[in-house]
Amino acid sequence: MYKKETDMLVDKMKLVVDRLEKLVSSNDVFAKLRLGIAYYDGENTKQDYAKAFELVHEVANEGNSIAQFIIGECYYLGRGVKKSIDEAVKWYTLASDNGNTYAQNVLAGIYMRNNDEQKAFELYKKSAEGGYSLSQYQLGLIYMKKQDYSNAVKQFISACESGNIDAEYELGLCYYR
Repeated sequence: MYKKETDMLVDKMKLVVDRLEKLVSSNDVFAKLRLGIAYYDGENTKQDYAKAFELVHEVANEGNSIAQFIIGECYYLGRGVKKSIDEAVKWYTLASDNGNTYAQNVLAGIYMRNNDEQKAFELYKKSAEGGYSLSQYQLGLIYMKKQDYSNAVKQFISACESGNIDAEYELGLCYYR
């Protein structure tokens, strides 16, 4: 019985990919993005980073911030394309400029690792204002380092409200001190 249910599920997943491929052939932008993500994640199909890159790149060039973020990831991790931090930063920046809070957070991390704390701070702040809890947490840590405890606590509370357990720990330390 289990095998039969599994086979039915596999058939349904193949059907989803087949339908997306038909929509892609009619130049449906959303279908290109969705199918590209499926290939990137190996969702409902065999993982294929090169195919994912090709599909998502077209959408990224049209200004879609999710697609731009994924292209940045491809370059950053060398998935489906030769690894290039410079290209990754370029695509993360495009996504960031289009309001993608994940891209802002990742880009902030890159700047932080390269000792550009001002750019990192600005991007973490932008992402935190967009509601991304990991950026709220990171911004809280930066405020702690600057001994701006009031703003640190505000950021940790915001992150805690989204369930960030690291922020809960830091907030606890703030109250303990």
